[in-house]
Amino acid sequence: YGAACPDCIATSIKDLQQKMQDSMWGFVNKPLGDGFSHILHNWSQMNKPVIVNYPDYRDKLAGDFLIPDKTCIDLTDRDTAISKIREYSEPERYAELCANMKQAWKEAVDYEREAESLRIFFSNLD
Repeated sequence: YGAACPDCIATSIKDLQQKMQDSMWGFVNKPLGDGFSHILHNWSQMNKPVIVNYPDYRDKLAGDFLIPDKTCIDLTDRDTAISKIREYSEPERYAELCANMKQAWKEAVDYEREAESLRIFFSNLD
C-alpha cells in the first residue's frame, strides 16, 4: 500500500495502521536518502520485522535497529532471502524476530533522551 501501488493506497492513518497490523512482514525499498524512512520506523514501532535491501540502511539512521536475521531479512542475496522468509515465517521464529525488533527499537530510539538533548541545545542558544 502506498503511492502508485496496484493494491491502492491506505486512505487514513488508521487504515494504514490496520493494514500494517494485519500484515506479517513489511517491505521497505528506499535506496536513496538518509536511511530514515518513516514507514520503516512505523513497522519497527509495531514490532514487525521487515524485508529490505540492507546495504541501503547500513550506517544510516535506521541501521541502528535493522539487524539482518534478527529484525530484518536482507534481500541482497535473493535466493537466500526467499528461504529465510520461509524459515522466519514459522510461528516460533517469527515471534523471535518480532521480539528482537521490539528490543532493538527500544534501544535505538529514545524520544525522551532526544527531547532532553533538544532542551539543552535550545537553552544554550543566545
